[in-house]
Amino acid sequence: MSDWTLEPVAPVWIIVLVTGLGLGLLAVRSTHRPLALGPTRTLGAIRIGLILMMAVAMLRPGCVRTVQRPQRVTVAVAMDVSRSMELPHEAGGVSRREKLAEAIRENAELWRRISERFELKAFVYDGELREASVVDGVPALPESSDGAQTDHGQTLDRLAEQLRGDRVAALLLMGDGVQNADFPRVELPRALREIEQLQAPLFAVPFGRTGADEAFVDVAVTNLPDQYAVFVKNSLTVRATVRARGFVNRTLPVRLIRIDASGAEEIVGTAEVTPTKPDDELPVELNYAPQEPGEYRLVVRADVQPREVVERNNELTAFLTVHDGGLKVLYLEGRLDLEQRYLRRSLAASQDLQVDFLWIDHRDRSRWPLDLTSALSDPSYDVVILGDLDSRALHREGATDGNLKVLADRVEKGMGLVTLGGRHALGPGRYQRTPLADVLPIRINEFEAQDFDAPLNGALHLDRELSLRVRESHFLTRLGGDDDEQAWRSLPDLLGANRIAGLKSSSRVLLETDREEPILVVGSAGGRVAVFAGDTTWRWWTFGRSETHRRFWRQMVLWAAGLDSLGRDAIVVDLDRRRFVQGSPVTAEIGARTAAGDPLPDATLQARLIGPDGTSDLTVPSVGALRAIEVSPELLTAPGDYALEVSAAFDGNDLGSRRVEFVLFDDDREKGVAAADPEQLARIAAATREAGGDLVAPERLRDRLEQIAESPIETEIEIPQRWRLGDTTADAALFVLSFVGLWATEWGLRRRWGRG
Repeated sequence: MSDWTLEPVAPVWIIVLVTGLGLGLLAVRSTHRPLALGPTRTLGAIRIGLILMMAVAMLRPGCVRTVQRPQRVTVAVAMDVSRSMELPHEAGGVSRREKLAEAIRENAELWRRISERFELKAFVYDGELREASVVDGVPALPESSDGAQTDHGQTLDRLAEQLRGDRVAALLLMGDGVQNADFPRVELPRALREIEQLQAPLFAVPFGRTGADEAFVDVAVTNLPDQYAVFVKNSLTVRATVRARGFVNRTLPVRLIRIDASGAEEIVGTAEVTPTKPDDELPVELNYAPQEPGEYRLVVRADVQPREVVERNNELTAFLTVHDGGLKVLYLEGRLDLEQRYLRRSLAASQDLQVDFLWIDHRDRSRWPLDLTSALSDPSYDVVILGDLDSRALHREGATDGNLKVLADRVEKGMGLVTLGGRHALGPGRYQRTPLADVLPIRINEFEAQDFDAPLNGALHLDRELSLRVRESHFLTRLGGDDDEQAWRSLPDLLGANRIAGLKSSSRVLLETDREEPILVVGSAGGRVAVFAGDTTWRWWTFGRSETHRRFWRQMVLWAAGLDSLGRDAIVVDLDRRRFVQGSPVTAEIGARTAAGDPLPDATLQARLIGPDGTSDLTVPSVGALRAIEVSPELLTAPGDYALEVSAAFDGNDLGSRRVEFVLFDDDREKGVAAADPEQLARIAAATREAGGDLVAPERLRDRLEQIAESPIETEIEIPQRWRLGDTTADAALFVLSFVGLWATEWGLRRRWGRG
């Protein structure tokens, strides 16, 4: 049966008009000598043919006809071969893969019947879809399931592509339904639309227990940071999450285990969690105060419970660096303003600085002076910072002992002191009348004072915006660039400072205003003392110069502690993570630097990778700055514990070495999720519900295979075939060649008969 069509390139009346005009011109008599009747009729016939061919081309005729063709009828089965299929189908039972193999084996005769009547196509899937063998009419399941992830969207999209053009009788999707691809290449809704186009039922066969199943139980440790740093004998709080399924109102023990360099384990903390819901997530805190410096591993481990399907997720590992004391700073402050907030934030960014902060509220002056002699005499403190704190909070006027006498004695014996500016700091805070006046590098007028709640005393303060400049190059004035003077000029201005009345002969002015007023003065009284008269360096942070702020105040503490020379943490080995997935590159930043953080030019570095069972050298050229290196995955051959060890030398001096450990693990997310997900398979099957698709339990698979084997087969389908003039290159070329050939024939005859 055929239907003819026309698709004219212009309105039909125009085509008819043009054709009529062309035919009419043929009737016009020539002025040349007339030809014989035969040649005249021949040329006329050719010209009429050319005009009619032009009319046909403009009308663009076409034809649609229906033909009967034999059609292949296919039954397709896709089997899950991801690693999660190696998990138990039921607690204590066979694996999901073995259960799937059993379902195929027990129904071998039905598979053969299906393969006799249909074309049976077998596939396996994980993150990809691949063809599988059909042996003796039965789908062949591979001997192992080792796929690293499952992507149902990709699987179904490729399955629809493989079957496009086939007449599909049924699809079977056999697996546990777990979807864990990080970045699915094909979204599941889109893939399901492609499956619907096949107009065939999809039967999903689930394997494995679900999380909602009362028989399913699991305990997993999650959300544990991968690295910690703490000073020796300081308390460390390790926080993690325990996810418990199937243990309502049951107490679950959790342990914190420390592993040292020799591999010896020690339980250093315990806790208990009690789930109140069938599927519960509970935070857990474990406290530990390490007594020895060094590098350790910490393991948070939840005890394995009876009937757990997966045990590998019961623990997580982190790394612990215990610093040998580091620098300990006591910061006394009388005002909770922006300066103390950002100063503490900057110092906290340095892992080797521990800052103990004490706020002394001036509104509670009835209790002054407080007794802080115990803290001030604590030999573990390397530096004391005095903020905007009136001396009367610590000292009784006229006394020759007490807090500030203890502090002055500690400074004379080598402890560092940093004093800041403020409304009640230095002279306005009456420090000239205390034992501390003897160790400060500045002189304070005898009668300077700033009363509480009184207007700002302009004689004691520089009440204007202050631009800073370097008077003397020093460790404290280096901001890390090539031009320190320009760097200081580019900083936001201070919003005022204390006026320094005079200097002691041994003092040095490092920073000053554009009017040569001292701002940063340093000296020595046994220990190092620095006076910084400003109290608005927080503006550096808020104007986007946080790195400068951190550097300046870190250098201030290091200098006060006498640690401004080469040697403190000179070797840098910085890994942003300490847990890596097998197959991914490990990147680290290595280098050598001064105490201020400046890179050491011409430092020579040697790095080596120490693996679980050997050593591999990494070639690192001499560098003058911190640089990133990448450990190739080819060197990370197996999961386990690794270490990156970097040694350095500078200017003929050996700076020693530093070793940082990390762990490489097989991110077996397939086996890390114990529960199957039949609901995912049910959603997939529901997309073909109109064609009969459904979720089929393994026990009911035989009934469904019998239904497929006995279903009627449509061996022929009607396929519409469409043809239109010019749609293909062949018929367009044939038409053009015919037209040109006819035209050439007409021209040749005219020349032959004397009319060319």
